Amino acid sequence: CRVLSLREIAVRKLKEFAEVWLLDAEVFQPDGQVLPLQLLVGLPADFPLVLPTIYLEMADYERLRYLPHVDTAGLVCTYDPETVSVNPTDPGGIVRACVAQARHLIEEGLVGNNTADFQQEFIAYWENQYSKNDEVVSGISLVATALPVGPCSLLLLTKAFGGYTLVLPAAMEATTSLFKEMLKRHDNTVEDRPAFHLGELGDIHPPFDLNNGTALALAKQHFPSQWSALKAYLNRSATSPLIVFHKILAGQ
Repeated sequence: CRVLSLREIAVRKLKEFAEVWLLDAEVFQPDGQVLPLQLLVGLPADFPLVLPTIYLEMADYERLRYLPHVDTAGLVCTYDPETVSVNPTDPGGIVRACVAQARHLIEEGLVGNNTADFQQEFIAYWENQYSKNDEVVSGISLVATALPVGPCSLLLLTKAFGGYTLVLPAAMEATTSLFKEMLKRHDNTVEDRPAFHLGELGDIHPPFDLNNGTALALAKQHFPSQWSALKAYLNRSATSPLIVFHKILAGQ
C-alpha cells in the first residue's frame, strides 16, 4: 500500500479526496485461482467520520468489466453511507471493512452470484457515460403510472431545471400548464416534442454503450411487437426522435 502523489491523484481524477492509497489486493476467481488486482482507497477530508471510497484501478476495471456494484469510473459501491454508521475511533477498521466488502462484491460478480443486482441498480448503470460520444441528460415524470404503449409527448426544456432537461407531462393538462407557468417564472421555456413509448423493459445487463444502430437493435430485441409502430414514428419524425421505456424497480 502506498499514498499517491498529488499528480497521481489528479491523473485519476480523484482530487476531491484528502488522500488516496493504492492497495495491492487479491480476489478469488470462479476456478479458485487467485487474481491480483489494485484498489484505490479515497479518504475524504471528514474521514473517519465518513466512509472511504473504494475504486478498482482503471486497468483492472477494463480487464474485469462489467460487474454489479462497480460503475464505469471503477467505483465499487461498498456500503450505503446513508444507512451505515462508522466508529471514528477505529479508522483502520473502517478501511479494512470497506476493502473487504469491495473484494467480496468483485468476487461475487466474477462468479455471477449477484448478476440480479444489475436490475436493482439499473438507473445508475443506465446513466453512466460509456464513451466520449455519450450525452447523458436527466428527466422527470409528472405521472405516477406507466404511459400507454405508442406515441406520446415529452417536454424539452431550453435549459436544465433542477438538473432535469426532459419532462414527461402529467395526464391532466391543467397540471402540465401549471408546471410550464412555473418554468416561465424562472425564465425557462419548454418545447412539446413527439416521442414514442415502447413499454416496460425487462431484464437487461450493462454495458449500455448505445448508438443509433445498437439502440434500434435493443428496441427490436426487447419490444418486437412495437417494432413496426416504432419505425413508422421514426420515419415521420421531423425532429430528433425521443424513445421512452419504463422499468419496474423495487415494485415501483
